[in-house]
Amino acid sequence: MTLPQSQPAMIDLDQVSLSLPSRAGSVDILNSISLRIKPGETVAMLGPSGAGKTTAMMVMGGLEAITSGRIKVAGHDLMALDEDRLAEIRRDHIGIIFQAFRLIPSMTALENVAVPLELTGAADAFDQARQALDDVGLGHRLDHMPDQLSGGEQQRVAIARAIVTNPDILLADEPTGNLDQATGAEIMDLLLATAERHNTCLVLITHDEGLATRCQRIIRIADGQIAADSGALSS
Repeated sequence: MTLPQSQPAMIDLDQVSLSLPSRAGSVDILNSISLRIKPGETVAMLGPSGAGKTTAMMVMGGLEAITSGRIKVAGHDLMALDEDRLAEIRRDHIGIIFQAFRLIPSMTALENVAVPLELTGAADAFDQARQALDDVGLGHRLDHMPDQLSGGEQQRVAIARAIVTNPDILLADEPTGNLDQATGAEIMDLLLATAERHNTCLVLITHDEGLATRCQRIIRIADGQIAADSGALSS
């Protein structure tokens, strides 16, 4: 996919490799991955467990350092940044949704969603958090603790927390993996509607072919490499 000069990629990986040491020697997790993802594009990264797709997402979010290559996110060269600056990039540009929800158990739904806004010093953090929860259909669960919510409701809180800062990029790691089929379909509907509403770049990590086909583009990962890249948007 070639992007016009006026539209730089939101995510740009160039020959990205990641190797980790082991007793048996170096293990290649990612092997010379190159891809470019447009602003507002919805992309599924599909592959079996251990293929490297979650690691690729962690790299895109600046949560995992690469061994070689180059990665730019929202115009920033992540290899050139220290941990404090990487945290700022995530705060300002990236929303991350984990399969395990990762809500703070001692905080209400409203407090969980307000956390990233409070970190930015937003004076109206709780007003914005309340609106985000209303947007995901949880306006009636503001004061509930995570253990008082169903799995689907907890995932909706996690989505609200990820989108409340209006990020340029949403990274979702198996967001329906812990949910039943019907609830998972609702969560996927919500993610796609959110991406469209805010022109957010959505990268969905999944092993579910059905979910993947709902995205505009499917990138298949196998053995740490891109095995196929279909449905890329034209320039």
